Amino acid sequence: MNLGFLINKVYADAVCNGSAICNPLGPSNINDFGTLIQCIITYFTNYIAPTIAVIFVLYGAFQMLTSAGEPEKFSAGRKTVLYTIIGYAVIIIAAGLIDVTLTSLGGVKVTPSCPMVF
Repeated sequence: MNLGFLINKVYADAVCNGSAICNPLGPSNINDFGTLIQCIITYFTNYIAPTIAVIFVLYGAFQMLTSAGEPEKFSAGRKTVLYTIIGYAVIIIAAGLIDVTLTSLGGVKVTPSCPMVF
């Protein structure tokens, strides 16, 4: 049985098109430093910050549940949750402020297709 159709052949020349230096991520829209920073900010605000916020809210809830009636421990858990929500709100406002500033200064906000390699 011939299983050759399941194996994809990869040729380095097809990726680089004969150039001496090629992009290891393949074709992407990241061609300058500003686009790279924008991709990093987008990745942080969409994936990393919400994950950290959820973990800290769960940690604060755990502190409140295991306080055993002690007001100091319950207050510490409540502060953890409150500061997490405030921190996440600051991150979202800062990302929005960057977009508003770019738009008001006449820059066109272009959402690049960032390669998400996991």
